[in-house]
Amino acid sequence: MKRLLLILILTLGFQSLTNADDISDFEIEGMSVGDSLLDFYNEDEILKANKDFAPKSKKFHRINFVLNDSDNYDAIAFYIKTNDKSYIVYSLEGFKFVKYVSCKKIQKKIANELKAFFSNAEEHNYETKHNLDLESDSIFYSFDFNLKDGNTARVICTNWSKKMEDKDYNDSLSVYLYNLEFSNWLKNEAYK
Repeated sequence: MKRLLLILILTLGFQSLTNADDISDFEIEGMSVGDSLLDFYNEDEILKANKDFAPKSKKFHRINFVLNDSDNYDAIAFYIKTNDKSYIVYSLEGFKFVKYVSCKKIQKKIANELKAFFSNAEEHNYETKHNLDLESDSIFYSFDFNLKDGNTARVICTNWSKKMEDKDYNDSLSVYLYNLEFSNWLKNEAYK
């Protein structure tokens, strides 16, 4: 029963509007791609948040916040442009810590919901080594929904290796929304 409740919470928590193909129509914890973080956090909170940079480009950086009062996600993360004083969200992620086997079941249900919402999206699913742990056994399995305007929605289950778990990495479910500019950066600059 708990598992069913978690699936419903994550699925319904991710949905926001009716069937559409505009990434900004969808919300995670009431926030969307294209919003300013200043609408949800004050500038001091944003500046104090840890910044994570990709290894090959500092054009964007990731910040995250633990969500103590959410039933849907354990944390939320954002990619914003470095030095952007408007703090516009280019990528938004909600994640929940859940073991890989359970995650895959939840992921499939969320992917089916996304398929219904993004009826015109091109869907890809794949498993690959995690780019933060290429020397070990860490993997992720992703359902990607590429929209006609270049924006992307993803549902990922991550299975960290023992080495990474010893560094306090936990298996997780992640739901991502990101726009074309961020997607291009991620594919062409961030890790190359």
